Amino acid sequence: MSHICAASPSMSAPHPEPIKRTRRRSLADQAEFRQTILKLANAIFAAEGYDALSMRRLANEAGVPPMTLYRYFPSKYHLLRHIWDDLLVEAAASANAASANASEPTTVLTTWLGGFTDYWLNHRDHYLLVFTTGHEGSRESLGLAPYLEASPGKIVLEHLGSLLDACLPTTGSAGALSVEARRALGEWLMCRLFGLLHPVLYLPTFPWRSPALLRDEMLAEVAEKISAVTGRCPPAAT
Repeated sequence: MSHICAASPSMSAPHPEPIKRTRRRSLADQAEFRQTILKLANAIFAAEGYDALSMRRLANEAGVPPMTLYRYFPSKYHLLRHIWDDLLVEAAASANAASANASEPTTVLTTWLGGFTDYWLNHRDHYLLVFTTGHEGSRESLGLAPYLEASPGKIVLEHLGSLLDACLPTTGSAGALSVEARRALGEWLMCRLFGLLHPVLYLPTFPWRSPALLRDEMLAEVAEKISAVTGRCPPAAT
Protein backbone atom coordinates (compact mmCIF):
# COMPACT_ATOMS: atom_id res chain seq x y z
CA MET A 1 0.00 0.00 0.00
CA SER A 2 3.02 2.27 0.14
CA HIS A 3 2.27 3.84 -3.25
CA ILE A 4 -0.92 5.33 -1.83
CA CYS A 5 0.70 7.50 0.75
CA ALA A 6 4.35 7.69 -0.29
CA ALA A 7 5.86 11.14 -0.16
CA SER A 8 8.14 12.73 -2.72
CA PRO A 9 11.84 11.91 -2.29
CA SER A 10 12.49 15.39 -0.94
CA MET A 11 10.16 14.89 2.01
CA SER A 12 11.45 13.56 5.29
CA ALA A 13 9.40 12.45 8.23
CA PRO A 14 9.18 14.97 11.07
CA HIS A 15 10.16 13.39 14.33
CA PRO A 16 10.85 14.24 17.95
CA GLU A 17 14.28 15.01 19.29
CA PRO A 18 16.45 11.92 19.93
CA ILE A 19 15.60 10.29 23.22
CA LYS A 20 18.24 10.53 25.91
CA ARG A 21 19.64 7.19 26.92
CA THR A 22 19.31 6.27 30.55
CA ARG A 23 20.31 3.13 32.38
CA ARG A 24 16.90 2.64 33.90
CA ARG A 25 13.65 4.43 33.12
CA SER A 26 10.94 5.28 35.59
CA LEU A 27 7.37 4.22 34.78
CA ALA A 28 6.65 7.78 33.65
CA ASP A 29 9.74 7.75 31.43
CA GLN A 30 8.69 4.42 29.95
CA ALA A 31 5.23 5.77 29.11
CA GLU A 32 6.78 8.88 27.57
CA PHE A 33 9.18 6.74 25.54
CA ARG A 34 6.31 4.64 24.18
CA GLN A 35 4.36 7.72 23.14
CA THR A 36 7.41 9.27 21.50
CA ILE A 37 8.00 6.12 19.46
CA LEU A 38 4.33 5.92 18.46
CA LYS A 39 4.34 9.55 17.31
CA LEU A 40 7.57 9.02 15.40
CA ALA A 41 6.22 5.88 13.70
CA ASN A 42 3.03 7.68 12.68
CA ALA A 43 5.06 10.59 11.29
CA ILE A 44 7.22 8.26 9.18
CA PHE A 45 4.16 6.48 7.84
CA ALA A 46 2.38 9.73 6.99
CA ALA A 47 5.39 11.18 5.16
CA GLU A 48 6.90 8.12 3.47
CA GLY A 49 4.45 5.24 3.62
CA TYR A 50 4.21 1.86 5.28
CA ASP A 51 7.31 0.30 3.70
CA ALA A 52 9.53 3.05 5.12
CA LEU A 53 8.50 2.13 8.66
CA SER A 54 10.93 -0.35 10.23
CA MET A 55 12.12 -1.07 13.73
CA ARG A 56 15.74 -0.27 12.80
CA ARG A 57 14.69 3.04 11.24
CA LEU A 58 12.71 3.95 14.35
CA ALA A 59 15.60 3.08 16.65
CA ASN A 60 18.03 5.15 14.59
CA GLU A 61 15.79 8.20 14.49
CA ALA A 62 14.93 7.90 18.19
CA GLY A 63 18.61 7.71 19.06
CA VAL A 64 18.41 4.40 20.91
CA PRO A 65 19.87 0.93 20.24
CA PRO A 66 17.47 -1.43 18.42
CA MET A 67 17.35 -3.73 21.44
CA THR A 68 15.93 -0.90 23.54
CA LEU A 69 13.07 -0.52 21.11
CA TYR A 70 12.41 -4.27 21.02
CA ARG A 71 11.98 -4.31 24.79
CA TYR A 72 8.91 -2.10 24.35
CA PHE A 73 7.66 -3.38 20.99
CA PRO A 74 8.76 -6.97 20.22
CA SER A 75 7.92 -6.57 16.51
CA LYS A 76 6.72 -4.08 13.95
CA TYR A 77 3.23 -5.53 14.26
CA HIS A 78 3.16 -5.03 18.02
CA LEU A 79 4.04 -1.41 17.31
CA LEU A 80 1.27 -1.13 14.72
CA ARG A 81 -1.26 -2.58 17.12
CA HIS A 82 -0.46 0.16 19.63
CA ILE A 83 -0.87 2.80 16.92
CA TRP A 84 -4.15 1.30 15.70
CA ASP A 85 -5.51 1.27 19.24
CA ASP A 86 -4.54 4.88 19.91
CA LEU A 87 -6.13 6.10 16.68
CA LEU A 88 -9.34 4.14 17.23
CA VAL A 89 -9.61 5.71 20.69
CA GLU A 90 -9.17 9.16 19.10
CA ALA A 91 -11.85 8.42 16.50
CA ALA A 92 -14.28 7.19 19.16
CA ALA A 93 -13.63 10.29 21.27
CA SER A 94 -14.44 12.48 18.26
CA ALA A 95 -17.67 10.56 17.68
CA ASN A 96 -18.65 10.76 21.35
CA ALA A 97 -18.08 14.52 21.38
CA ALA A 98 -20.20 14.96 18.25
CA SER A 99 -23.15 13.11 19.80
CA ALA A 100 -22.82 14.47 23.34
CA ASN A 101 -25.75 16.89 23.08
CA ALA A 102 -28.14 14.54 21.27
CA SER A 103 -30.89 12.66 23.11
CA GLU A 104 -33.28 11.10 20.57
CA PRO A 105 -31.82 7.62 19.80
CA THR A 106 -31.64 7.92 16.02
CA THR A 107 -30.09 11.37 16.33
CA VAL A 108 -27.54 10.03 18.80
CA LEU A 109 -26.63 7.29 16.33
CA THR A 110 -26.35 9.55 13.29
CA THR A 111 -24.40 12.28 15.07
CA TRP A 112 -22.03 9.65 16.46
CA LEU A 113 -21.55 8.24 12.97
CA GLY A 114 -21.01 11.76 11.67
CA GLY A 115 -18.26 12.44 14.20
CA PHE A 116 -16.64 9.07 13.53
CA THR A 117 -16.74 9.68 9.78
CA ASP A 118 -15.39 13.22 10.07
CA TYR A 119 -12.43 12.02 12.12
CA TRP A 120 -11.25 9.70 9.35
CA LEU A 121 -12.06 12.15 6.56
CA ASN A 122 -9.89 14.72 8.35
CA HIS A 123 -7.09 12.22 9.07
CA ARG A 124 -6.58 10.23 5.89
CA ASP A 125 -3.13 9.01 6.97
CA HIS A 126 -4.64 7.62 10.17
CA TYR A 127 -7.32 5.75 8.23
CA LEU A 128 -4.79 4.18 5.86
CA LEU A 129 -2.57 3.14 8.75
CA VAL A 130 -5.42 1.52 10.70
CA PHE A 131 -7.43 -0.08 7.92
CA THR A 132 -5.00 -0.86 5.10
CA THR A 133 -1.69 -1.97 6.64
CA GLY A 134 -0.22 -5.07 8.16
CA HIS A 135 -3.24 -6.96 9.46
CA GLU A 136 -2.41 -10.36 7.99
CA GLY A 137 1.09 -10.17 9.38
CA SER A 138 -0.17 -9.01 12.74
CA ARG A 139 -2.38 -12.06 13.13
CA GLU A 140 0.54 -14.36 12.33
CA SER A 141 3.07 -12.57 14.51
CA LEU A 142 0.90 -11.80 17.52
CA GLY A 143 -1.43 -14.76 17.52
CA LEU A 144 -4.26 -12.29 18.17
CA ALA A 145 -7.67 -11.80 16.59
CA PRO A 146 -7.98 -9.02 14.01
CA TYR A 147 -7.93 -5.56 15.55
CA LEU A 148 -11.69 -5.06 15.11
CA GLU A 149 -12.23 -8.08 17.38
CA ALA A 150 -9.93 -6.81 20.12
CA SER A 151 -9.94 -3.83 22.43
CA PRO A 152 -10.44 -0.98 21.68
CA GLY A 153 -11.79 -1.88 18.24
CA LYS A 154 -14.21 -4.31 19.85
CA ILE A 155 -15.34 -1.61 22.27
CA VAL A 156 -16.04 0.78 19.39
CA LEU A 157 -18.08 -1.86 17.56
CA GLU A 158 -20.00 -2.80 20.70
CA HIS A 159 -20.80 0.84 21.39
CA LEU A 160 -22.01 1.35 17.83
CA GLY A 161 -24.16 -1.76 18.22
CA SER A 162 -25.66 -0.41 21.45
CA LEU A 163 -26.50 2.89 19.73
CA LEU A 164 -28.25 0.99 16.96
CA ASP A 165 -30.14 -1.19 19.45
CA ALA A 166 -31.38 1.92 21.27
CA CYS A 167 -33.17 2.93 18.04
CA LEU A 168 -35.02 -0.39 17.73
CA PRO A 169 -37.91 -2.03 19.59
CA THR A 170 -36.64 -4.08 22.52
CA THR A 171 -36.50 -7.86 22.26
CA GLY A 172 -39.89 -9.40 22.96
CA SER A 173 -41.83 -6.20 22.31
CA ALA A 174 -44.14 -5.55 19.38
CA GLY A 175 -42.17 -4.96 16.19
CA ALA A 176 -38.91 -6.36 17.59
CA LEU A 177 -36.50 -7.57 14.94
CA SER A 178 -35.49 -11.18 14.61
CA VAL A 179 -31.87 -12.04 15.32
CA GLU A 180 -31.17 -12.36 11.60
CA ALA A 181 -32.92 -9.08 10.76
CA ARG A 182 -30.93 -7.27 13.47
CA ARG A 183 -27.71 -8.77 12.16
CA ALA A 184 -28.57 -7.76 8.60
CA LEU A 185 -29.26 -4.19 9.72
CA GLY A 186 -25.96 -3.99 11.59
CA GLU A 187 -24.05 -5.33 8.60
CA TRP A 188 -25.79 -2.87 6.29
CA LEU A 189 -24.77 -0.04 8.61
CA MET A 190 -21.12 -1.11 8.64
CA CYS A 191 -21.07 -1.53 4.86
CA ARG A 192 -22.64 1.88 4.36
CA LEU A 193 -20.14 3.54 6.71
CA PHE A 194 -17.00 1.97 5.29
CA GLY A 195 -18.46 1.97 1.80
CA LEU A 196 -18.14 5.74 2.04
CA LEU A 197 -14.83 6.00 3.86
CA HIS A 198 -12.76 3.45 2.01
CA PRO A 199 -13.13 4.61 -1.60
CA VAL A 200 -13.02 8.32 -0.73
CA LEU A 201 -9.83 7.96 1.32
CA TYR A 202 -8.22 5.18 -0.69
CA LEU A 203 -8.79 6.90 -4.05
CA PRO A 204 -8.27 10.60 -3.29
CA THR A 205 -7.60 11.57 -6.91
CA PHE A 206 -11.04 10.43 -8.06
CA PRO A 207 -13.33 13.44 -8.67
CA TRP A 208 -15.66 12.75 -5.75
CA ARG A 209 -18.36 15.16 -4.82
CA SER A 210 -17.87 16.92 -1.49
CA PRO A 211 -17.03 14.34 1.22
CA ALA A 212 -19.27 16.31 3.59
CA LEU A 213 -22.16 15.90 1.14
CA LEU A 214 -21.49 12.16 0.82
CA ARG A 215 -21.42 11.92 4.61
CA ASP A 216 -24.73 13.76 4.97
CA GLU A 217 -26.34 11.49 2.39
CA MET A 218 -25.13 8.44 4.30
CA LEU A 219 -26.52 9.75 7.59
CA ALA A 220 -29.87 10.53 5.97
CA GLU A 221 -30.00 6.98 4.59
CA VAL A 222 -29.28 5.58 8.06
CA ALA A 223 -32.13 7.59 9.57
CA GLU A 224 -34.49 6.54 6.77
CA LYS A 225 -33.50 2.89 7.12
CA ILE A 226 -34.25 2.91 10.85
CA SER A 227 -37.54 4.67 10.17
CA ALA A 228 -38.50 1.99 7.66
CA VAL A 229 -37.63 -0.77 10.12
CA THR A 230 -39.38 0.75 13.13
CA GLY A 231 -42.27 2.52 11.43
CA ARG A 232 -41.33 5.79 13.13
CA CYS A 233 -40.73 9.02 11.26
CA PRO A 234 -37.05 9.95 11.06
CA PRO A 235 -36.03 12.90 13.26
CA ALA A 236 -35.99 16.29 11.59
CA ALA A 237 -32.61 17.27 10.19
CA THR A 238 -30.77 19.92 12.17
